[in-house]
Amino acid sequence: MLAALASSCWVTTLTRYGKPFNPLLGETYEMVHQEGGFCVVSEQVSHHPPITALHVESDRWVFWEEYKLDIKFRGQWVKVLPTGLVHFMTKDDGYHYSWNKPHSTIHNVLFGTLWADHEGDVVVTCHSTGEKAVVHFVPYSKAKERYRELHGNVFDEKGEVQYILHGAWDKGMTRKSRDGTGVKEMWRANEQVPNWERQYGFTQFAMTLNEPEESMLGLAHQPTAPTTED
Repeated sequence: MLAALASSCWVTTLTRYGKPFNPLLGETYEMVHQEGGFCVVSEQVSHHPPITALHVESDRWVFWEEYKLDIKFRGQWVKVLPTGLVHFMTKDDGYHYSWNKPHSTIHNVLFGTLWADHEGDVVVTCHSTGEKAVVHFVPYSKAKERYRELHGNVFDEKGEVQYILHGAWDKGMTRKSRDGTGVKEMWRANEQVPNWERQYGFTQFAMTLNEPEESMLGLAHQPTAPTTED
C-alpha cells in the first residue's frame, strides 16, 4: 500500500507547469482534518535552498518528511533531485517504513510546451521486518512508448518476490501475486476538477485546504478607501 502512496504523488504534474509556490522562511501551515481524522503541520525551515519539514499524525499512524531539492539547469530542461526520505510509522505495532522520491525533469523551459518526466527507483523499506518494495519510473528518454509507466516488485524479508506492481504515475497502479493471479487495484487517479487550468492544476482535496472555518470568517476585512470627511 505504501508503494502505491509513494507513486501517486505525481499525477498533477501533467497539468501544473507553473512555478511552484515557495513559502517564506519560517512560514508555517497547520490543518486539523476532522473527517480524515488527522492533523498536519509544516514549516519552511530553509529558503535557499528551499527545505520544507512536514509532520502528519492520526490516532493510528505518523507521517513525516524533510523535503529538499537539488536542481540542475541545462538550458532547455531542469532536473529536480529530491533528497531525504519520507517516513511512516504505525502506532499499534511500531512498524517503521521509509522511502525516497524519483528524480523529475521539466522540459522546454525556454521554448515550447512545458512537460514533466519522472525517473528512477523508489524503494519502500520496512525497517522492522526487512520487507521492501521497489517501484521503477520509466523515463521518456529510455522508452518513449512506455512514458509514465511504473513497474516493480514487493519482496519479503528473504528477498523473494511476493507481488508484482504495474501501472502509470498519471493513471494508477495494480498489484498481483507472483504467479500472475489475484489482481488488485491499489490506487486510481481522480478526474480533474472543472476549470483545472484556472485552479493551478490542483486536485479537489488541495483546493479545499485554504477554505476558512466559519469561526474565521470576518476576521480579515478589505480596507475601505478613505472619504473626504476622513
